[in-house]
Amino acid sequence: MSARDRIPSTIRPSRALRLSKQDFAQWGLDQAAYVRPASNQSGQPSVTGDIKYTVYSADGRSLGTLPSRELAVAAIVGQGMEPLSVH
Repeated sequence: MSARDRIPSTIRPSRALRLSKQDFAQWGLDQAAYVRPASNQSGQPSVTGDIKYTVYSADGRSLGTLPSRELAVAAIVGQGMEPLSVH
C-alpha cells in the first residue's frame, strides 16, 4: 500500500484542483507578485555575476527588474502588493 492509498479520497488533491494563471488572477491575486533572478535573452541566468531580479505579477507578466532581491521585494510592498515565495 502506497502513502497515497492511505490518504482518504475525500482529502486527496485531484487534477481538477490545479489552477491556471488566469484562475489565480481571477481570485484576487492580481495584488500579489513574485521575484526571480533575471535571465538573459537566451533564458539563461547571468554568467557575469551581475545578478538582477525581475518582479512578476501573479499572471506571469514582467513588472520590472531591480539590482537586488531586497529592492525587488521592497518595490512590491511599496506598490501595495503582497510578495509571494515560489519554489
